[in-house]
Amino acid sequence: VNDTGLQFGASTVGGSLHATSTTGNITQSGALDIEGTTTLITSADDATINLGTSSNAFTGALLITTNDGGTDTAGDVSIHGGTTALVIGASTIDGDLTLTSTATGNNPITDTGTLNIRGTTTVSASGVNVALNSVANNFQGAVAIAAVNVTMADANDIDLAASNVTGNYSLTAGGAVTDSGALVITGVTTVNASSGDVTLNSAANNFQGAVSINGVNVTMVDTGAIDLGASTITGTYAVTAAGAITDSGTQEITGVTTLAAGSGNDITLNTSTNNFAAAVLITSGRNVAITDEDTIDLGAATVSGAYTLTAGGAVTDSGALAITGVTTIAAGSGNDITLDHTSNNFQAAVIITSGNNVTLVDAGAIDLGASTVSGTYAVTATSGGDISDSGVLAITGGATFKVAGGRSIILDQSSTFSSTVTFTPLSGAIGSVTINDSNAFDLKALTTTGDLTVTAGGAVTDSGNLVIPGTATISASGQAVTLDDSSNNFGTLAVTGSNVEIIDTNAIILGASTVSGAYTLTAGGAITESGDLSISGVTTLEAGSSDNITLN
Repeated sequence: VNDTGLQFGASTVGGSLHATSTTGNITQSGALDIEGTTTLITSADDATINLGTSSNAFTGALLITTNDGGTDTAGDVSIHGGTTALVIGASTIDGDLTLTSTATGNNPITDTGTLNIRGTTTVSASGVNVALNSVANNFQGAVAIAAVNVTMADANDIDLAASNVTGNYSLTAGGAVTDSGALVITGVTTVNASSGDVTLNSAANNFQGAVSINGVNVTMVDTGAIDLGASTITGTYAVTAAGAITDSGTQEITGVTTLAAGSGNDITLNTSTNNFAAAVLITSGRNVAITDEDTIDLGAATVSGAYTLTAGGAVTDSGALAITGVTTIAAGSGNDITLDHTSNNFQAAVIITSGNNVTLVDAGAIDLGASTVSGTYAVTATSGGDISDSGVLAITGGATFKVAGGRSIILDQSSTFSSTVTFTPLSGAIGSVTINDSNAFDLKALTTTGDLTVTAGGAVTDSGNLVIPGTATISASGQAVTLDDSSNNFGTLAVTGSNVEIIDTNAIILGASTVSGAYTLTAGGAITESGDLSISGVTTLEAGSSDNITLN
C-alpha cells in the first residue's frame, strides 16, 4: 500500500501480490512474474493502472479495482499478460480496460469472476482464445476483440466495437446487442439475446461462417455473402448482404423478414423446418428459393431471377411481387395459393407444382407454366396484358381467366380441365380466346372481339351464348360438337368433329370443316362458306326465312 503512486520494477513473486495506490497510479518499469493472485487497487478518482510490459507473466488471476467518482471514465487499466495465460478475476474498472496477450496455443484470456467495466474494453490476443463469459459481467462501453475463438457474456446491453476473430464468436447478452465497428468473424457467430434486439449493421461487417441469432428484432449487415445458422427471432429480421444469403439451420422468425442480397446474388433459405410466421420481403436478389414448413406470406419482392417457394401450408401475398424469372410455387397438400396483389408483375412463367385453390393476379401479361391444381384456378391479368401458357395445366376444379377488354387468352398447351372453364372480361369484351383441353370442353357464355379456337379430346358443348365476330375454330377429335344456344352469333365457324349441331342467331360463314357424322346448322340469316366442307353424314341446313344458302 502506498499513499502515492506505485511503480513496480522487475519483480518475481512466488505467491500473491496485493497492491493498493491510495492517491496515484500503478505502473511498472520492469517485468512482473507473479505466481499467485494479483490484486490491484487505485483508490483515487481517475487513477490508472498500466502494466504494459510485454514480458509480464501473471500465472494467477488478476483482481482489479479503479475509481472514478465523476461522470467520465478516466480510471483506465492496461494489462499485458506476455505469453502466459491471462486470467481476470472479479474486477470493477471505472475507465477503459485493455488486455494484451502475445500467447499462442492453449494460453487463453479468461475470467473467473464478474467484470464491471464502465469504459471500453479492448482485447488484443490474436494467437489465443478469449472467454470473458461470467454471466454477471457488465461491459458498459464498447468491446473490441482480436482473438481466435471468443466467448463473451454480458448481463445487460453490449456494444461490439471493431473486432477480428479468426475462429468462432459466441455472445450471450441480457439486453440489446449492437455494433460500433466492423466485425470480421472467420468462424461461426452465435448471439443469444433472447430479451433484446440485435443490431449488427456496420457496413464493413464480414461474417464468414454461419450466423445464429436468438433475439427480438434483429438487423444484420455483411459486406460479403452471409450464411444464416439456426435462429429464433421473436420480432423482425432484416438481413442485408453484398453477396449471397443462404441458411444452414432452421429460421424461426415471428416478425417480418426482410432480405437484401447483393446485385446478381442469390437468396437460398431452403432448410425444410424454416418457419416464417410473418411476411417475407425481398428487396433485392437474383434467384430466390424459400422454404417454410407452414403457411407463408410473401411481402413485396423484387427478384431479378427465378423465385422458388415451397410451403407446408398456404401461400399468400401482402405486397407486390416483381419477378423477372420463372416463379415456382408449391403449397402444402390441400392448401391454397393466393397471390392477388393488384401490382404483381410476373415477367416469366408461373408454375404451380402443388396447390388447392389457386389465385394469380398480374398487372400485365402472365404466362402460365406447367401446373397441377387440385382445386379451382383463377388467373387475372388486370391491365394491358394477355394470359398465355407455356406448360401443361392440370386443373381439377373450375378455372376462371380474366383479362382487360381487347386482350387475349391463349391456352394452347394440351391441358386437362376437369371442371368448368370461364373466360371473363374485366371491361368490354375479350380480344380472342384459344383453349386446348385433353377432355371434353363446355363453353360458358363468351363474347370476343376476335377469334375463338377450341381443341378438345372429347365433345365440345356450350352452356351459354357465344358471340364470336371473328373465326371460331372447333376441333373435337372425332367427338360431337353441340353449340346450340339460341343466342349464339358466329362470324365464321370451322369445325372438326363427329356429329355437329350449330345454332346461330344471324348469318354465318362456314370455314373449312371435316365432320365424320351428321351436320345440322340453324341460322337466323344467310349461310355461306369460305372453305371446303367434308361431311360424312346427313347435312341439314336452315337459313333465315328469306335468306340464301350458298355453298359453292
